Amino acid sequence: MSASSNQDLTMTNIMENKNDDLDDWLGEALRIEAARTQADHLPPIPVTFTELSNPLHTAHQFDDWDEDIRAVLAREDLTDIIDMNTSRPRENHSNIKAWEQLSMAVAQWLKDNISSSLLRQLERTEQAISFADETYTAIMKEVDEERKMTDYEMLVACWNMNPDSFFSASEYVEDFIHAAARLVDRDMEIPPYAILLRIIDGLGQANLLALKDKMIDKLQQNEDTGSNFTRGRLQEYVNMLQGELRIEEITRKP
Repeated sequence: MSASSNQDLTMTNIMENKNDDLDDWLGEALRIEAARTQADHLPPIPVTFTELSNPLHTAHQFDDWDEDIRAVLAREDLTDIIDMNTSRPRENHSNIKAWEQLSMAVAQWLKDNISSSLLRQLERTEQAISFADETYTAIMKEVDEERKMTDYEMLVACWNMNPDSFFSASEYVEDFIHAAARLVDRDMEIPPYAILLRIIDGLGQANLLALKDKMIDKLQQNEDTGSNFTRGRLQEYVNMLQGELRIEEITRKP
């Protein structure tokens, strides 16, 4: 056999050994990853989580919100607890009780740092939102659904909101305002006056005709029209309307 043939065989053996070593290393890495769980490194209980200065209202905010929650969780070494790709602990894990308590606490903290409108969207779905990983995943799904919607689809969904599908008229008003805010985030300028008129029209659908008439009278008395109506003015009317609705809902209770 020639020297060059021996050299080729030697190089082949070296490469085969390297490939075997690489396979062993990858296999070990995968085994370690598979064995890792959300309960492996938990902080002492109880844990106090910082309230975020900017709760999540729209998909436009999600990246900043996600960065904020991860920063808070990282300080407690809890980023794994919202990760569906990291296994949950088994029933016999030594930290199972602590994990359950912390995961539910983080889930509640996540819910406390999103808008009430978004929380209602989560609660209307059939997804479980008791533990941290499933709550975070459900929030991401809602954000992804919003991002997939075209401007036209979002506008139609906002304008076609039906007060009858809400638990109360005040929830309808709040959700409509949030839906309109999502349109503004997409640089769709909806006149504030048009938003208020659509909300007032919805009061008629909710059998609140007296309140609808009262709001129209207020507009006329204040001589508010589309040409001079600002977003600040819209918020004043919404606050006034929500106050009236709270009184209405209290008096309607048996």
